Amino acid sequence: MRSNIVRQTFLIAMCVLSLGAATWAPDVTAQASATPPANSKPPRCPTGANVHVGTVRFFNEQKGYGYIVPAKGGEEVYVHHTALGSLVIKADDRVVYDVTSGKNGPVAANIRLCS
Repeated sequence: MRSNIVRQTFLIAMCVLSLGAATWAPDVTAQASATPPANSKPPRCPTGANVHVGTVRFFNEQKGYGYIVPAKGGEEVYVHHTALGSLVIKADDRVVYDVTSGKNGPVAANIRLCS
């Protein structure tokens, strides 16, 4: 009796595995949309009175913060890794951002790359 249960369990497991392996395929469209192609350029930086454009002075990935120098001049803007989402920035990148007020001065939010 016990051997029949073990045999049936094994057969069911094999059927599930074979069906799962035959019907499963990775979702490559979700991965492709998350990162742009290597040869793509970021969009041009917008212009306007209420648009904040700047250059990343530095960003430390290990510590999770950095600073942006505004193109129009003024005080540097603090960048925290939580404002980046999946975006990766490095020194000398041109970015568009919104400014919010933080405890110690202006803080960047909604950061996007531009050229």
